[in-house]
Amino acid sequence: MSRSLPRIVCVLLALGVADACYTHEPTGPMRAVSEGASSANALSRDQTPAGELHTVIALSRATSLDKDVTASAIIGPEGGTIEIGAAGVKIIIPPGALSTERRIRMTAKSGQNVAYTFHPHGIVFNLPVTIEQNLDYTAAGATDAGTLQAGYFWRRLNDIYVDQGKSLAQVSEVRHAIVDSSTDPRIVRFFIYHFSGYILSTGFAPTDSGGGDSGSP
Repeated sequence: MSRSLPRIVCVLLALGVADACYTHEPTGPMRAVSEGASSANALSRDQTPAGELHTVIALSRATSLDKDVTASAIIGPEGGTIEIGAAGVKIIIPPGALSTERRIRMTAKSGQNVAYTFHPHGIVFNLPVTIEQNLDYTAAGATDAGTLQAGYFWRRLNDIYVDQGKSLAQVSEVRHAIVDSSTDPRIVRFFIYHFSGYILSTGFAPTDSGGGDSGSP
């Protein structure tokens, strides 16, 4: 009996060590994943954002872009501007819109329609950001000025079209564009508060009831 007691103690100790290793080993990685999760990725690009969806008539470019055109800059709390001359578009980030320096990227999407994506996806600004579009780079006519608008899209651009001709697109958060009639009637502006993709349109499709905001920041 006395000789077997040390063996029993050793076996119990060995089992205790093994159980401790099994119990605590996965805890570290699981905790690390949880702490490393980014809230910016909380909304998948395949999920529908909150808000009503609308079908709009896409605004065409005067000349289609053969490929994506991208411009970027590091912009901080002092604000800044990024411009893509080939698309006639400019983004204006006012002072105070960003709390820290970030690399901001704007891409004019290839194809016939006036569409842009902005990075980093999910970033929210302290103040509204202005997008300016020169209509000379688009097919907008004089009668379109009162109905021009921009719509937010959260999926890949090709996935938002609802017809084969890519003339109708499904969007949300419609922002009415404002024509700068006093300075340059060929410049329109709309205001955004967060990044993803935006496509310009000449109004709602006939089957859509319409809606949206006034376009003011």
